[in-house]
Amino acid sequence: MSRTHRLHETWQSAESLVHRVKAAHVLRDNMDSPDPVGFMSLMSDESSLAADDQFALTRIFAFLRRVRHVARSQGHRPEAVQKLFERYVVYWVDGYLRPLHEVSSRTESEIETGWFPRVARLRSEMDTPQRFPGTGELDQAGAPAAQ
Repeated sequence: MSRTHRLHETWQSAESLVHRVKAAHVLRDNMDSPDPVGFMSLMSDESSLAADDQFALTRIFAFLRRVRHVARSQGHRPEAVQKLFERYVVYWVDGYLRPLHEVSSRTESEIETGWFPRVARLRSEMDTPQRFPGTGELDQAGAPAAQ
């Protein structure tokens, strides 16, 4: 239980908020561009993204991996994980990562799309309807609300 709460505190930190806002802007700008690119293209050396933007994206993926690890570890309380993280997981997967995966899927490359199945499994484990409304998280920062 303490790991779950520490993870939540980390997610709520000011440093994490900076990364979340930055990642949301990067992903939204990518999807709004006339020719959006997939994850690996965003993260490549040829990308025009600054290193701190790329770092912000990797922080989101690292967070989701840690939530899944905590949710699947022995001795955890699944209801606590769901209650604390459900809105964040849904917000990021439905609002940003699923659309990025759709762009990434235009290629045949497994390295381009291989990151998504684990994220999708975590999303389905949250047992929440698609487009669960109202995370409230980045709405004040100008990010689109989940519909």
